[in-house]
Amino acid sequence: SHAEGMYTNAAGVGSHSEGYYTHAEGNYSHAEGAGDVNEPNLAEGNYSHVEGEKTTARGIAAHAEGMETISSGKASHAEGRNTVAEGDYSHASGFYTQTTNESEIALGNCNRSVQKTDNNTTADATRFSVGVGTSTTDRKNAFEIKQNGDVYIDNGNVHIKKDTNIRGSLTVDGDIFIEQLDTDNNSLIYNMQLVHGEGRNSIVQKRTDPLSESDVVDGDSISFESHANGLYSTALGFNCVSDGRFSH
Repeated sequence: SHAEGMYTNAAGVGSHSEGYYTHAEGNYSHAEGAGDVNEPNLAEGNYSHVEGEKTTARGIAAHAEGMETISSGKASHAEGRNTVAEGDYSHASGFYTQTTNESEIALGNCNRSVQKTDNNTTADATRFSVGVGTSTTDRKNAFEIKQNGDVYIDNGNVHIKKDTNIRGSLTVDGDIFIEQLDTDNNSLIYNMQLVHGEGRNSIVQKRTDPLSESDVVDGDSISFESHANGLYSTALGFNCVSDGRFSH
């Protein structure tokens, strides 16, 4: 073992400690950077590595870097500030992010990680998340992928600039905005908002750009202020109403 610097300790077999208040306690571990008497940089797991300020690597072959980060899972990695990688083979990056499941990835700020427990099936466990929380008591995700492949997008709008193919059903809790741009002149051709639908498979569309009635009626396939209220009904055109079942 080899220790150098100030207040360093290389206790593990074949370990290496350098810097200021660094402890390499695991066998073949490496500790560098700076800690203090109460919170040293600690490479506790065998084959672990810590660097930065007040970082801790508890898992076997774990790596913690940055500021006050903790990697406790086997072969886990924590970086950034106050991040915690608890799951084996997991990665936590950013600000106060955490991973609680195996092979999970967390990015952003104060994400929310749903951990697999006896009362929580594997399907609901978080695999990937981008946090947009404001504190450890206000954890939330802008984007999340579950173990079963379900994707959740919350706390923001979705902007799609290319063709999108969806296999299966699409459920939207909110408004949908559609626009077409003239790329040659960099101008807006039309802008449409899907704002309301009553009845199953109903379609209601509202034009939000100031086009005249004749612009809409003369061959324009976009509807304006149309209401489909009947079951399985569809309303298209200008100020159209479909109240009956299966009406169009």
